[in-house]
Amino acid sequence: PGDQALIIEALRDQGWKGKIITNTGFDFDTVTNLIPKSYLNGLITAIPQWEDPKIPATFRDMYFEYLKKFGPPFNIIAQMGYDAMKGLAAGIQAANSADPTAIRDAMDKPSFSFTGAFGKSSFGGKEIYGIAHQVYYVVWATEYENGKPVIKKTVEGPEALALQLKSLPFLPKK
Repeated sequence: PGDQALIIEALRDQGWKGKIITNTGFDFDTVTNLIPKSYLNGLITAIPQWEDPKIPATFRDMYFEYLKKFGPPFNIIAQMGYDAMKGLAAGIQAANSADPTAIRDAMDKPSFSFTGAFGKSSFGGKEIYGIAHQVYYVVWATEYENGKPVIKKTVEGPEALALQLKSLPFLPKK
């Protein structure tokens, strides 16, 4: 997050007035402690402010517990690891087995889902990757207006994956 603050600051100091898009890993509190809030106007990110009531309590609670234990900045990778373990636990439970093949088969079913920090998640992405093992997380398309994050749209499932992929220009277009 601190690196993002430096990039945003450099862009604004050089006169950039357009939109800035950051896919993930953005921590509003860390960035606003490093640069003026006005520099965030026009920033588009997938991470809103943690106090927003649209954010699931599981995600918000994880954020504040992380800060209490480790201090800032929050590392979004911690949440992804948490969700990976929640998904695996749900797969073991759905398979009613510790056998890796049984777990994979249970998790491959279109009806499989699990609840992690983001809320309800499932797997998909076969149309893009050829295998349906991409986690569909919830994405909060957030734009900063007047120095404050405003959730413009909550996106789930395949649409969320497509939104994340659009922000990665190096991926081949189909």
